Amino acid sequence: MRTKKRAQTAMEFIFMFSFMFVLFIGMMGALSSRLNEVKTENELTHLKSVQDQILQEIKLAKIVGDGYLRVFKLPEVIGSEEYEIKLENNNTLIITMNEKEYIKILPFNVSGVINKGDNNIIKHTNSISLNPEIFETSVEDPEEFPDGGPEPFPESDPFAEGDAEPLPEEDPDALPEDPEDPFNPFI
Repeated sequence: MRTKKRAQTAMEFIFMFSFMFVLFIGMMGALSSRLNEVKTENELTHLKSVQDQILQEIKLAKIVGDGYLRVFKLPEVIGSEEYEIKLENNNTLIITMNEKEYIKILPFNVSGVINKGDNNIIKHTNSISLNPEIFETSVEDPEEFPDGGPEPFPESDPFAEGDAEPLPEEDPDALPEDPEDPFNPFI
């Protein structure tokens, strides 16, 4: 009779352990699924933030006058994931992450390319450009300045010795001229 009682206890333990193990595995599966959903939502929020940042920079460039130039920075990664970003047809922003494409239609035409990291946005002749080629050319390039460019520095140094009048020497012990002056720092 004693062996039956031990066998029954062992069987109950095995059933209880198996039930708890199956319950634990189910809970871990549900928790893992939920964590994956939260991670995806977080990455999507960051991705929308990057899209909104780009859109705000473009809108800002659109409302200011010609000659606008600004450098803005995009993150290298979104969350912990790598992503690719490109501008298609001058009005479509495409961000690819985890083999999914997120598309944003821009309200204005924008030329150029967009990169992770630093980006230059300019407005010239009422058109907006991202990272235009002008930043890659040399200042020495004569085609860059068709009107001849800025005036060169004069050959003579205006601050060379002998050209300027010497300043009068001041007596460090002299008092200011008006001792009643409320703005006098020596009172």
